[in-house]
Amino acid sequence: MRREELFETLRKTCDRIALDRKLMLSIVKYCYEKYGVPLNESMDVINDRVTFDTKSDEFIFYLCSGISKFIPELKPADYFNKFELSEFVAKKYTITDDYKIIIPCVPIEYGKQWIGSLNAKIILELDRNNKINYNIEKQRVRQKVVKGNEVFYKTNISMRSVKQIAKLMMDGEYVSDYLTFDIPYDNPNNKFFYDDNKKELVFDNLDSLDITDGYHRLEAMRLCYSKDKNFNYPMGIQITQFSLQKTQQFIYQS
Repeated sequence: MRREELFETLRKTCDRIALDRKLMLSIVKYCYEKYGVPLNESMDVINDRVTFDTKSDEFIFYLCSGISKFIPELKPADYFNKFELSEFVAKKYTITDDYKIIIPCVPIEYGKQWIGSLNAKIILELDRNNKINYNIEKQRVRQKVVKGNEVFYKTNISMRSVKQIAKLMMDGEYVSDYLTFDIPYDNPNNKFFYDDNKKELVFDNLDSLDITDGYHRLEAMRLCYSKDKNFNYPMGIQITQFSLQKTQQFIYQS
């Protein structure tokens, strides 16, 4: 897949679609009926609440296919090779029911905050399985965009910083620091406990984690992976389960 070219074209196209609610609903409905893509997942990407880099190639193809039915100038065949086209067309979107993961860590504040390490491969696997969520209320700044009577918010990312971090990672010179993920209180599908003996945070099912610090580093890891599917790097990780107020306080003091 020609990722950079496709993502640039898709972002411009989706910005137009976001201003036409009838068109957007037609596209997300098509993606759901044809490929089984959840409506809210497509809408989040079209409205730039979730970036393309967080999604699998499979999802990107289905979104492209849906858009191409209503905007013919966007042609999936211009960006996907023949093997990818035949592979994705032949199946439905994959949604994993149960997702188990064990994170080695130690408690800082028992039951509320843990600190440990995960390598980039595992973090990116979580990302590709839609387990990392960008929660607007748990981020410092979003870019406000006004188009006519429509107001929406875009993820504020410095691609210059992302590329600098990615280069350091690829060169093995990045000084690892901590990405922070919060376990949402309002998601009962997250089932976990802390094993004191093994010093592990055990998720019997992980539905989602909200990233609260480290988004540029995550973007850099995605960029490295797009260039080298064997990319890996040691990273620190902090897991919290804070109230929204405490999370916002944490973000402010970071």
